[in-house]
Amino acid sequence: CGLPCYAVPKRGFDKKIAIFAARYGSLDLEFAEDGGRAVRTPPGIAHFLEHQLFKKAGGEDVLMEFGKYGASSNAFTDYCATAYYFTASGWFEKNLELLLTFVTTPYFEDEYVAKEKLIIEQELRMYDDSPDHRLYRNLMSVLYTEHPVRIDIGGTVEDIQKIDRPLLEACYRTFYNPGNMALVVAGDLEPAAVFRHAARTLSKDGFQVRGPIRRNLPAEPPGVRERVVRAEMAVSLPRVLVGFKDLDVDPRTAMERELETSVVLDL
Repeated sequence: CGLPCYAVPKRGFDKKIAIFAARYGSLDLEFAEDGGRAVRTPPGIAHFLEHQLFKKAGGEDVLMEFGKYGASSNAFTDYCATAYYFTASGWFEKNLELLLTFVTTPYFEDEYVAKEKLIIEQELRMYDDSPDHRLYRNLMSVLYTEHPVRIDIGGTVEDIQKIDRPLLEACYRTFYNPGNMALVVAGDLEPAAVFRHAARTLSKDGFQVRGPIRRNLPAEPPGVRERVVRAEMAVSLPRVLVGFKDLDVDPRTAMERELETSVVLDL
């Protein structure tokens, strides 16, 4: 179907892992659908969609299904990607089939969307009570002026109230296609056999490569929006976070730059 697949053989390892990821994260707030129609979405919608894909018809619990086959499953959303994964020692092919099937079989219902808003609202309020999370979020908000990296990955309580089923369907239709996704597996496994099993599982109508995605990101000016921001919370000792804004990075050497910066900061 055009899905890039990667295998990392680990001979003698008991545990295996599979990660099914879409190149869709919290930064992708503006994009063009097939046909050129511009879409602007509220912050937090990529994270909301991650939650929504676990909802199935009849209240089926995907995580319980993984548990039947001895697997631990979860998902996460960051700035640039959404990833769904499991780890298991046995029943690898069955768990892989579950992973690929639930991510590529969305079930959107207005009732489930409304319920999910309440769940995510609780999650966001929990993060608001975390000093470390608030510290990082405040730093990003003063380093950047226009770029959506300054916005929390989950958005705000107000943002998620603007999300509805048509918006979720538009985002899924655009970003969850094999040309914008990847499957990565690791463990004591035979790569060719895993790829054949994945191909059989994904041979379904609708899951096919779509046209290139046009993402719109605002130009970010040099300099910081503010130099200092402070917040008061109940902590035993004051905490501080320092950030350096670096816009002059060549994508071809980004990993090298990241490693060099990490060494310097450790020193």
